[in-house]
Amino acid sequence: MQTDKKIIIALIAVVVIFLAGIVAIAPNYSNQNQTAYTIPLKTHDFGYFEMDVPEGSNFAVRNNKVAVGQGMVFWQNNANFSNETDGIMVSVNYTDNLIGQNAKLLSENNSQKTYLIGDSPLNNYYKVVKSINGTDIIVCGNNLDLIVKMLNTTKIKDTSALTLKNATNATPAQNNTTVKNETPAENSTPVENTTAAQNDTPAEKTEQTKAPVETTVENKTPVETVIEQIRNDTQDQSENVTFTPVDPIMIGGGSFTTGSADEDKTYARIYLGIDHAGEPVGIKIFYFRDGVALNHGNYVGTTIQSDGYVSIASADAYSKYPDFARVEVYNAMDDLISTQGINLNPTSGTQYF
Repeated sequence: MQTDKKIIIALIAVVVIFLAGIVAIAPNYSNQNQTAYTIPLKTHDFGYFEMDVPEGSNFAVRNNKVAVGQGMVFWQNNANFSNETDGIMVSVNYTDNLIGQNAKLLSENNSQKTYLIGDSPLNNYYKVVKSINGTDIIVCGNNLDLIVKMLNTTKIKDTSALTLKNATNATPAQNNTTVKNETPAENSTPVENTTAAQNDTPAEKTEQTKAPVETTVENKTPVETVIEQIRNDTQDQSENVTFTPVDPIMIGGGSFTTGSADEDKTYARIYLGIDHAGEPVGIKIFYFRDGVALNHGNYVGTTIQSDGYVSIASADAYSKYPDFARVEVYNAMDDLISTQGINLNPTSGTQYF
């Protein structure tokens, strides 16, 4: 009888422990669902379009290339859910540059493309492009379900202002063509007159030199004529020079290294392109752990090395290993020209993206 009681008590204890385990796990499971699928959204007006974004997020303009004719505006999330969705872009003719060279196309349908950025399974950072009436809307972050949900709420407004700069650029080009065509006609008369004056008799010279006076506002000496001809030849040569465009600076991969000691800093090595070696840039790197910022992203001015990389050390050692980093690259004018979020494994060592 005593044995039976002990067995019953033991079984009850096992059941209690099992139920306690379920209760402990249940809240975490609920939180995961909340983060991945049921984040509350609100409608936000971006001027060119409207989109539902997470409540508590704050998308502010970080880069605007409309004024230079590249038809792109970038908004960055500086508040809640910045890991899940850290950026939104609108683009008319600049999308390929915004995706980057290290992007892997995961899926494509008639109007939407999904890219995985980076070549490691740990770096689940996505950029999804949705094309609507000739305008591309790009949302990036590490929560693909949320990104797609946001894109499906997009309502395009008036995007004509994105390409106004390109329309105004046509006028100077037409004016240059007109000026260039007029120059040879103006130069031909003095050159022909100089030749005739040298070959004809004195009597004929008088007859020949009268004609240019009637059609030309001012008489030029032979020296002035030669100088003008040289000036015009130089102008024609400069107009015919072909310039080879250089690809814009984009983040093309790199690595993060953190030591195991408490005083060890985190070191980033970012590839920006060997074609840009020697160019000055500014770098900001924001580190996070479990959605909490570990630093303030200090601005570091540096120069792209001969191998195309820049190397940046964190200002401080962190009490926790970062699990997410956001890299921002600025040009010499302090314009944000490239940004990327990278998921990190929170441990010591070197990780590549």
